[in-house]
Formats: sequence, structure tokens, C-alpha cells
Amino acid sequence: MANYFTTREFYYLHRRKLRILVAVIAIGLLIGSAAWFVVAGNLKDQVTGYLAHPQKGFNAKTGEVTVTGFPFAFNITIPDANIATPDAMVTFPVFTVKTSLLTPNIIHYNAERGLIAAVVQDGQTHNIGFSSVNGSITATTEGDKPVTLSDTRATGMRFYSTDPSLPRFSDVDLSLNFSIAGNLPQEMTEIRMAAWQQTGGEINLHDFTVSSDILSFGASGHGNLTPALQPEGDLRLTITGLPGMVQTLTQKGIIDPKMMNVINLAVMIPNALQGNNDPATQNAINIDLHLKDRIVYLGPFKMGQVPKIDWPGQIPVYKTDTEIEP
Repeated sequence: MANYFTTREFYYLHRRKLRILVAVIAIGLLIGSAAWFVVAGNLKDQVTGYLAHPQKGFNAKTGEVTVTGFPFAFNITIPDANIATPDAMVTFPVFTVKTSLLTPNIIHYNAERGLIAAVVQDGQTHNIGFSSVNGSITATTEGDKPVTLSDTRATGMRFYSTDPSLPRFSDVDLSLNFSIAGNLPQEMTEIRMAAWQQTGGEINLHDFTVSSDILSFGASGHGNLTPALQPEGDLRLTITGLPGMVQTLTQKGIIDPKMMNVINLAVMIPNALQGNNDPATQNAINIDLHLKDRIVYLGPFKMGQVPKIDWPGQIPVYKTDTEIEP
């Protein structure tokens, strides 16, 4: 009889514990669910409010913003987006931004079928369309320095212009992978950019590849800002299919036939010097560019000068007594 009551007491004791456990789990789920909906509502209000009011440099019109992904993710969908700047227009039917509670340091984004830009210049409109653009932004650290990684892929891109002298391209794919070390300031004034640079801020281009049926090129390199806050760095370009593209443009009468001979020589000479007899790589050109003091160098040769960047809130430069003219 004693064993019977002991077993029954044991059963009721564990049933009470089970009830308490279920109650705790239920309360946790309720709090978690409520927190998700509160955060989702705040995200929707912030995005809607930001897009509804004209910002510096652009106006945006969109459909109703929605937030889904309960319970572990936040998927922000912006439909029928039209973003206008003084010089460009960006439109896409759907744009989504996604993040997860399991990996909150990674943001994924995706846009489908749209016009990524329409730029008016000298009375002409230059357009870039796309089938899809997707990628991710990852916040991480290297040592004690914050690092932002960006990886973007675009497929089915097309380029066309109202300027008849410019060629049209279609079915172009693009990939871009770069990283930014340090916290890049939101307002890029000269003072803040200088502070970013002094704390180890730098930009690294890990991969930039553009490919199409007739031409493809890739690039990788390193860039930074000088003490005068002007860009400098090194870039290696690998261009494949350039002779074929030049021949196509020559046949269309877009460029002078003499240019085709120049391009062919530019491809043949490096291959001859390197003893390259591989047909698969003979139409490729490797170009090493170096930017210093706003001058672009191809090897030891100066190719041109890039415009000076004037940052907002530029620090005034005062002359010393010895520099002041009498």
C-alpha cells in the first residue's frame, strides 16, 4: 500500500512539474510572439515613414510595405518602388530585405525585374535594366576593428541609350564583392572621413566581374583615402573577348576600323612577350592600374587624372606667413 501511495505521489509531483514547464514555455512563446509583432510593426512604420517623406536628394513612391517571417525572421517587402533623384530614376516591382534572429549580423536583399537607373545626360537617357539583383551585407570584426562585407549579384542586365552612337548590351551578368573596414560615417563630411581613415578605415575590392556573350572583364584590388581624402589604390583588370567586341562595333560602324588593329596589337604583344600559345587565353588582356595623387598609371605611363572629390563640410586650408604673397 505504501508503494502505491509513493507511486501516486510521484506521478502527481511530476505532473505538476510538467504543468509548470508547459506554462513557462507558453509564457515564453507569448512574450516572444508579442515582441516579434512589436518589432515588425516598428520596422514597417520606420520604413514607411522614411519613404513617405522626401529625403535629401531623392523622392520615393511605393506600394504598401509588409513585414513577414514570424517567428524567427524579418522579411521586409517594398512593392512597386519608384525612386527619383535629380539625375536618375530607379524602379522595380518588388524589393525585399531579409534578416534572421539566428544571424542578425547578415542582411539579404533581392530585387526582381526592373529598371535600376535611368540617367539623363546632355539630353540623352541611359538605361540599365535587370532581371534580378540579390546579395548580402555582413557585419563582422577583424581583431577589434568592425568590418562590413558586401556581396552582390546581378543577372540579365541590359544597357541601352537614346544616344544612337552608344552600343546596346543584353544578357550581362555582374558580381561585386568588397569590404569596408571601420565604421564608415553616414554623413561623409571631410572631418568624419578623416576620422574614419585615422582609425584604420579602408576599402578592399575582392572581386568585380562583368560577363556577356561578347565581352567579360574582372577586377580586384585595394583602395583607400590619402591624407587629403582623395582615393588611391591598385587595380588589376582582366578583359576577355575585347577583339570580338571591337570587331562587332566596327561592323556596326560605331568605332573606326583602325581601332580594331590597335586592340589586336594590344592583345598580341603581351601574349608574345609571355610566350602564351593557349587559344583559350590569347584574347585576354591583363591591365594593372595604379591611382596615386589623382593620377591613373598604366605601369609607368600616366593615363589621365581623376576629378577631385570635394567632401561636404570641407576643412578650410589656411596659408602660412611664408606662403602669403606680398
